[in-house]
Amino acid sequence: MTPKPHYLLLFVWLCAFFLPSCNGVEGDIKGLQEQLDAHEREIQALKDAVREINEGIRSLQDIIEELRTDGAVASVIRDEQDGKLRGCTLAFGDGRSAYLRSAAYVQEETAPQIGVRSDTDGGYYWTLGGEWLLSADGARLDVAGGVEPRLRAEDGTWSVSVDGGETWRPTAQASARGGVSFQNVDTSHPDYVVITLSDGTVLQLPTWSAFVALRTRVNQLNTNLAALQTLVSALQQSDYIVSVTPFLENGEQVGWLLNLSKSGPVVLYSRSNAPAGGRTPGFGLRQAEDGVWYWTLDGEWMLDDAGQKVRASGADGMTPQLKIEDRSWWVSYDNGGNWTRLGPAVEESDAGLFREIDLSSSVSVSLVLSDGTQLVIPRYRPIELILDVAEETPIQAGETLQIPYRVVGEGKSDALVSAASDGHFLVRVEPGDTGSGRILVTSPEPLDDGYIIVMLSDGNGYSTMQVVRFTGRRLTFSGEPVRQVDWTGGTVLLPFSANYALTASTDADWIHIVRTRSDMTGTVELAVDRNGGNASRVGTVRLFPEGNPSFCVKELTIIQASAYFSISDSEIAAPSSGGYYTVTVTSSRGCVLRIPDGCDWVSSSVEASGETYTLRLTVASNHAGAERQAVISVLTADGATLQGQIAVTQMAAAEGAQDMVLTVRANFANDFTVYLPLRGEADCFVVWGDGHMDHIDGYLDASWVSHRYAVSEPASFRVTVSGTVEQLCTVGIPVRAGIVSIDHWGDLGVQYADNAFSGLTTLTTLAPDTDGFFARVTDVTNIFSGCPSLISLPAGLFRSGRAIRNLHGAFEDCLGLTSVPSGLLEGCDGATDFTRIFAGCAGLTSVPADLFAPCSQASVFLEAFGATGLQEIPATLFAGCPAVSVLTACFTDCYALATVPVSLFDNNRRVVNFQHAFWGCDRFSGESPYTLIDGRKVHLYERKDYPDQFFSPISFEACFGNCPIEDRDAALALGWW
Repeated sequence: MTPKPHYLLLFVWLCAFFLPSCNGVEGDIKGLQEQLDAHEREIQALKDAVREINEGIRSLQDIIEELRTDGAVASVIRDEQDGKLRGCTLAFGDGRSAYLRSAAYVQEETAPQIGVRSDTDGGYYWTLGGEWLLSADGARLDVAGGVEPRLRAEDGTWSVSVDGGETWRPTAQASARGGVSFQNVDTSHPDYVVITLSDGTVLQLPTWSAFVALRTRVNQLNTNLAALQTLVSALQQSDYIVSVTPFLENGEQVGWLLNLSKSGPVVLYSRSNAPAGGRTPGFGLRQAEDGVWYWTLDGEWMLDDAGQKVRASGADGMTPQLKIEDRSWWVSYDNGGNWTRLGPAVEESDAGLFREIDLSSSVSVSLVLSDGTQLVIPRYRPIELILDVAEETPIQAGETLQIPYRVVGEGKSDALVSAASDGHFLVRVEPGDTGSGRILVTSPEPLDDGYIIVMLSDGNGYSTMQVVRFTGRRLTFSGEPVRQVDWTGGTVLLPFSANYALTASTDADWIHIVRTRSDMTGTVELAVDRNGGNASRVGTVRLFPEGNPSFCVKELTIIQASAYFSISDSEIAAPSSGGYYTVTVTSSRGCVLRIPDGCDWVSSSVEASGETYTLRLTVASNHAGAERQAVISVLTADGATLQGQIAVTQMAAAEGAQDMVLTVRANFANDFTVYLPLRGEADCFVVWGDGHMDHIDGYLDASWVSHRYAVSEPASFRVTVSGTVEQLCTVGIPVRAGIVSIDHWGDLGVQYADNAFSGLTTLTTLAPDTDGFFARVTDVTNIFSGCPSLISLPAGLFRSGRAIRNLHGAFEDCLGLTSVPSGLLEGCDGATDFTRIFAGCAGLTSVPADLFAPCSQASVFLEAFGATGLQEIPATLFAGCPAVSVLTACFTDCYALATVPVSLFDNNRRVVNFQHAFWGCDRFSGESPYTLIDGRKVHLYERKDYPDQFFSPISFEACFGNCPIEDRDAALALGWW
């Protein structure tokens, strides 16, 4: 530790007092004084070092502040002594200065080293000995935050304060060397000064010339951004460039001045490099899918604080504003109210906002932005007036001409068209759409030659005019004003001479204007169609000046003669036996016949002799029970025009084998109206038996075939249906009373017969199928269900029904049935499903033993005889049905059934469903059915034990429920009772 001065003096005094020799004392005192002087010098040097270090800290803080506020170095003053650089003074453009010592001037050993270092956030922070200088709470100290570190040396120790000297903390051993200094100051570059501090930190400060250039660049960029927005708006407003002139600053061209017609002058600074080391943000424009132009930055959409794209066009479009601060580019979207940092402004150089400004085209100016977007602004082209009229135009006295005009050129929307005359003609301008319109000129009476003057002005000082002269019209027409034309038509020529162009029109669709040729001589060429009618016709041709259809100068009449046609007979009545008939036709246009499609009962031939034609018709016999008609067309030879018709009506034959014959009853119950269950596609005749007949041709869906009889008391009628019908169905029929019997089935081609006659309350009897009515039917579900008056069924009812598979509920709830005939199901070889076929027939007491004999494929008898009045069951009822698998509830609730043949199911070994088969048969008291196997009785409930003989029943619950059978206990034990 260096001793204090007063301690040293005291020590010298004591030595002098006690030393025996004064001479010796004086020598010692002299030595001590020299030491004291040296120590004083060292203390002063330390004070100077502290002062210089703190001054260096202050200077370094000033330099960083200049960096942060984008200051610039105006000059660098070198401080040299004895040829050695002691330091440098940096003079800034704002008048401030800062002094830094040179590290070369400082002795080898160093005092605590104060420095700065930038971090990733762009800010500068204080360092001490190369490490971050921290506050009391451990935070880094921002140079721009106003904190100025201070150093002091006391008792041989260096201390630092970061709170203005309130508190101090020791740092390192004190000496008279070190502090804040630089290794090098490089002023070789014209745009910036590079300072390398002793700790290696490099600070780069722009020179004043570079600062001025950068500020100029910012102003130019802001000007170009505003110009860019103006140009986008100009594009959307169809604006154009009136002139392009060089833009000068200080006598030097720096860009171009574009003067637009609507938007006014716009300055564009030419492409130029940014200052060295500087970088311009990559602003651009791009049109989005919604048609709006938006700003872009470095190729991406520019977004505001709300994350929305920044509009460059429209009422809410805005211009970004740029500035440079803290060595960074900043942008404002609200005219300088708020700023957003874009990035550092000290990076690689680039070309600025515009990549290219192309002025080489005479029709447009092309601007290519830095991101490649191209804007093409049209140049102004002088407007031009185009009149659709000759320089000398013929006109009639009192005629009004319409002269169309149009203005072409970029300024047509602002163009003004006016007109004046020589004082005799009346002239008026009627503007139309942008740049177009018409000029109305009315000639005087009497007519004198004259002229009008049409003037055009673009509103910007440019004007032009045209003169249109008028002379009297001259027209000479050759021939009579009325022309006779043969019925065959052809070409008609109408010659004329005129001094103006003519156009023709006609009010007749059989007259066609082919062309109107007009110079000094002209011709109107007409094409007249052949007259396809039997009367003459008259048409008018009008001539008018071209472009003025309302002013007729000549009217011509065209009279065309008629063709002729006659026919000896237009109606033929033929008996049902048919016959041969001859018809004579006279026609100037030839004759061919057309017989309607599907009419194969009429044939014809034609013999020609000049214009007389003999038609021979052959009518075949009518075997149907309905009258039929055909209308034969008599056409012209080309088959294109109808000349006349021959109606052929043939009487009906007696009832045919294919006809369905019904007996119906009209009475009070059905309001004397009978409905037939005809549905689907139909092409048939219905003869109602009272002299009325209907022809049905089409699809029957929502409408019903019905007839109201003109009687006041109940009466029966015989109805015949001839032709084809796709379906019979009563579902939804309005009235189910009316059909009494089906007397003859015939063959109508029916494919669907389910519910065909269900619910007909008056149906009593049916005929057998003798002519193949059911040949195409597969399903007769509920065909006669709910017919309570049906009292008998015929054998062979379904004789042609080999395609039938389903007889589900065919006779269900037919309460009037007491028995069914043997052979009822003849022909039902393929039927499989007999579910509820007779269910609910309470009056049915017996059935024939061979009822199901034809039905070898039968498999399902679910509730087949449920709730019937059966008193006995034939033992062979199911003998012919080996495929039976379902007998569920087959005889359930047969209250009158007393016994059941034990062999009833001997031939039905595949049955798996017996559930409720005899449930509710309260009188069934004998032994339940069984089959003898090797002399042993095998009841239904024992079949499971004989898998080689029977299918094992799956469902059998309550098969004999409530039946007092003899083997009830055995059945009960196995769940069958």
